[in-house]
Amino acid sequence: MRGRGHPIAGQNLSIEAYAALNHILVSPRGDTSGALDRILVDFGLRRRIALLVATYLALPVALAASDLVATVPSRTARQIAATAEIDIMPLPIDFSTTVSMAWHRRAASEPAQAWFRALLIEAAGD
Repeated sequence: MRGRGHPIAGQNLSIEAYAALNHILVSPRGDTSGALDRILVDFGLRRRIALLVATYLALPVALAASDLVATVPSRTARQIAATAEIDIMPLPIDFSTTVSMAWHRRAASEPAQAWFRALLIEAAGD
C-alpha cells in the first residue's frame, strides 16, 4: 500500500526496488522486523523500516502524509483503501503462506466445531 501520488505510482517494482523503499511496519509488540524481512534475507536484501506503528489504524494517515509504503494482508489493504486515499500495489514476491487446522475426531461432527472451522476457513480465504 502507498499513498496516492507516491513517486512509484504505476511502476512494476523489482524486489530490490521494493526493499529499497521506506516502509511502515505494523507491529503490536514493537518488533522491528516481520515475516517479510525473513524472506528478504533469503534474497540478500533488507528493507528500511522508517516508521513502526502498533496498529493498522495508524496507516491511512501515515501513508497519505508521506512517501512511505506498508505491506499488509490483502483484505486489510482493501478495507483501508475503501476509506482512505491509498493505492494497493502487488508485491514483487509471493508472500502467501499455508495455514492448517487440526481437531480431535470426536469434534468433527459437532455443529459448533464445524461452524467455527468454516468461519476460520472463510477468514483465511484471502
